[in-house]
Amino acid sequence: MGLSLPTFALESKVEFLRHKLNEGVHVRILLLNPFSPTAIQRPDKIYELATNVIESSINTLTILLKLFKKGLTDKAKRNLDIGVININPCISIIGNEKKILWSPYLSSSTGAKSPFLIHDLSSSKFGFEIQKHFEELIRNYALIINNNTTISILVSFVENEGFKPNDIDIQLVKKLENALEAK
Repeated sequence: MGLSLPTFALESKVEFLRHKLNEGVHVRILLLNPFSPTAIQRPDKIYELATNVIESSINTLTILLKLFKKGLTDKAKRNLDIGVININPCISIIGNEKKILWSPYLSSSTGAKSPFLIHDLSSSKFGFEIQKHFEELIRNYALIINNNTTISILVSFVENEGFKPNDIDIQLVKKLENALEAK
């Protein structure tokens, strides 16, 4: 689901997600690892709810981790996968088993503000390929967040890709660390 989802800062969006997870919908979210140096390739202030991509990614991860660790039943938790990736995605994807909505990430825009296309997966080979691209990213290139994930694991994930991790404001690191350590 794109680079990050700053709209999850809105309680109504978190409630919508919680409701869908409790209904049995399997949700997979793929975010940019805030420690990845590719995060600084996106322009500052691209989002309206955060000052930059790194902060937006940390805010989104923090909200999703709080939901995962404290706001869901065990059954609903099994329906949520949160992954981070070390490269900027080229597209934003939202879909279900029938349709997929995708849009390109333009250099100065978010996926939500870019032009988008909707494909019926039963009749669109291109839509199927877009969905396959997402599957490949999350399966082969993402770190799936779980109860054992720490800041050092996120940093090591960047280093294992051959990147030098971002220097992130200590307050933001502490915020994410607190969310990761929450029981």
